[in-house]
Parts: sequence; C-alpha cells; structure tokens
Amino acid sequence: MNIIVCEDDFGLDVFCFAKSAGWNASGFLSPAPIKNFPAESLGPLENYAPQAEDEFCLAIKDIKKRIAAADFLKGKNAKFAKIIHPSCEVSRFSEISQGVIAAPFCLVSAGAKIGEFSIVESHSQIGHNASAGAFSNIGPHCDLTGFCQVGDRCDIGSGCALVPKVKIASDVKIRANSTVLSSKRKAGTF
Repeated sequence: MNIIVCEDDFGLDVFCFAKSAGWNASGFLSPAPIKNFPAESLGPLENYAPQAEDEFCLAIKDIKKRIAAADFLKGKNAKFAKIIHPSCEVSRFSEISQGVIAAPFCLVSAGAKIGEFSIVESHSQIGHNASAGAFSNIGPHCDLTGFCQVGDRCDIGSGCALVPKVKIASDVKIRANSTVLSSKRKAGTF
C-alpha cells in the first residue's frame, strides 16, 4: 500500500503530485482527519504497523516532525518513495535520495544532489553541482545556482536566490525573497 504521512493540506498537494508521477496513495497517516483527503485515513503514524508491501511518502513541512516520522518508520524497516513530478527536468547525472519530494516544474541539473527526505517545491532549481542536504525545505521559486551547498535541515524560503558557490551550514533558515550573496557558516535565521 502506498501511504502518505502528513498533518495538513500539504499532504493533499503531495497526493496530487504523486498521482501525476504514477505513485497512487491509497491511504494516509495523520494525527487528525484531513477534510476531503481522497484516500483512506489510517489514523496517526504511531498507531500504524507497517507491512512489508507498504511504501511511504513523508509530506510533512515541519523539519523536526519529518525527522521524527522518518526515524520512527526507519526503525520499522519501512520503504520510502521518491516523488518526482513528471514536469520536473532531472539530469540523469544528478543524485536524488530516498524520500525526496520534487514538486511541479523543478529543475535538477547535472551533478546536483538532493539529500534524503528533502522537499523541493514548485519552480525551484538545484543548479549544476549544487546540493541540498537531508531534511531540507527548498521553497517555491528558489534558485540554488551552480556549486551552492545547502546543509542538512535547512529551510530556504520562497523566492530565494543563492549566488554560485555559496555554502549554507546545517540548521539555517533563509527568509523568503532573499538573495544570498555570501556563505552562512553558522546555524541561524538570515
């Protein structure tokens, strides 16, 4: 069974992305019911016992909660889907790890790497030889240009642009519509 783990309407968005990508969710796990969710409610994650045939998609925007869900399911030997919308342009020379969600119209260039359980939202690009670490959120309309490095657990706000070769440490939050001209070597909000 294909199962989306979510907590809000972002799960509905991912349900649609996944269906377009040929991954049809037949159930969802959420701490509370989600109105109009077009799949069977399986209750909260902590009450679910994964089956051998189950595959999961973690549609959770909150990074700490996404890490907790991944750790819980990994502890039960769960399998995870990569959801890559068919409108995305993904280089065959890129690396996309397990659990990644790439929303419509993303570009993943040659040599780019996206770490496990990261979310790349619509109209964003990961430029050539750039990387986004594990459990990171790359908001819509973002541009990680060539050779940029974004650490683990980062939250890059909507409309951000990172100039070539910028390095972002782990646990950094970049505010929406920012142009990042220099590296951020310590955790924090910028």
